[in-house]
Amino acid sequence: MPSRVAVIVWRDVLVLCDDGRSVVSDYAELFEIGNELHRCHPHGWGLLIIIPPNATPPSDAVRQAINDTLVNAQASLRGVTWAIEADGFQGAMARAVLAGMRFLTSTPYPRNVCTSIDDSLSWLMPLLPGGERRLDDLAELHGFIATRRDALTRFQTSLRSPVPSAE
Repeated sequence: MPSRVAVIVWRDVLVLCDDGRSVVSDYAELFEIGNELHRCHPHGWGLLIIIPPNATPPSDAVRQAINDTLVNAQASLRGVTWAIEADGFQGAMARAVLAGMRFLTSTPYPRNVCTSIDDSLSWLMPLLPGGERRLDDLAELHGFIATRRDALTRFQTSLRSPVPSAE
């Protein structure tokens, strides 16, 4: 599993938290996760991408890897939503870039940009098999994301922190 992208899978929802430090090889692994979700959920699955406040834009190579991964997944991908957690200018800029992408490119699945995880999930869940009744899963999914994300953040921080010397 990629160490630079927090990956959470809950039933038919894939959650990625990408702060822009990802590399192309991370998306090769995510490509495989998408294939597995397609095998397990051939009637469709959803993708939530969380962009944290400290995020930086991905490199051109990573952006291409992201696009390639999404193209590969489009057979069973029911919707993609981004939750932009930054506020102020940085958040507005990220939302504008993603909104522009929505208008300039065409996909067989709907896309959405929100300012919170709750809004993103409220938009995404009815698109999945089961429709509107999937909104009943929101509290469970939100709690699942929160606990896993906290643990993954602590793990990733420890990977990035220098190891203290044993003097």
